[in-house]
Amino acid sequence: MPPIFLVDMTELDKFIDIFGGSFSAYGQTRKTDEFDDRGKHKTKSFIIKQPPTIKMFEEHLEGKDPALGIIPINEQNKCRWACIDIDLYNGFDHKALIEKIKENNFPLIVCRSKSGGAHVFLFSKEFLPAALFRSKLNDMAAILGYSRAEIFPKQNQVDMTRGGTGSFLNLPYHNKEMTVRYAVKEDGTAMTLQEFFDVYDKVALTDLEKLEIIDKKSKKVDDLLKGAPPCLVALAKQGIPNGQRNNAIYNFGVYCKKRYTDWQIKIFKYNDEYCKPPMDKSEIDGVIKSIDGKDYQYKCKDEPMHLSVMLKNVYYKNMV
Repeated sequence: MPPIFLVDMTELDKFIDIFGGSFSAYGQTRKTDEFDDRGKHKTKSFIIKQPPTIKMFEEHLEGKDPALGIIPINEQNKCRWACIDIDLYNGFDHKALIEKIKENNFPLIVCRSKSGGAHVFLFSKEFLPAALFRSKLNDMAAILGYSRAEIFPKQNQVDMTRGGTGSFLNLPYHNKEMTVRYAVKEDGTAMTLQEFFDVYDKVALTDLEKLEIIDKKSKKVDDLLKGAPPCLVALAKQGIPNGQRNNAIYNFGVYCKKRYTDWQIKIFKYNDEYCKPPMDKSEIDGVIKSIDGKDYQYKCKDEPMHLSVMLKNVYYKNMV
């Protein structure tokens, strides 16, 4: 008797093709008998060192627990997808995030996570080095304002011959017909699985040329902030939060003074480039006066320069 599939085989094949990763292991997150302060079951995540099967993908789409977690980095240290894991829950605005992605022309798909945060995916139709994926997503995350978000895969390289596995991410569309883990449309509503496939076909990379816009944005920042501390470069990529332009432009002023002899003039270029809207001339004159002395150091502990914590995430994390 032939096997009975509750999930359409065409959909299943497409889903497996999109979210293929490691063949050496997979992940699961299971409920425990313990409860947290909110009265919800605590969970325990673990990796099983066995190949994920077609049946597991099928049961994931059917909604059987536990949901399937896939390790994106494969045995050749390549992947076809990577993800920015935005671990924010209460009232997260997926629609606003999508608008910002659209403004930057990034080839990303936003999915709602189980807890209401966001998994922001970058897809490729061919396997590319994991280091490349991580580098590009780190830049995109910074530009979108989520420099502290985790990037999957978490590693550039994993030695699976010595028992390494990499880190897994729970896949979207668990219980595809009534899922809370869905791709999000521009209007903030849920995509069906087929709608997700359609969008994937439009944005998944066929080559590296589609990432040129990321390179141009990064190169522009690198040219303007050559030799600047990484936290200042990260701030430039992320953008300056509202109400924090004074502290930000102070640090740009310190950088200009260290780099240029005519720094009092150059600081206005950085004001125009990174402050939206730019600060008034009288305000800039005040900043110039405040650092026109002997003691001029970066205020790394003040917001928004309190980004030194982000260094490992934005720059050094992808060197591990």
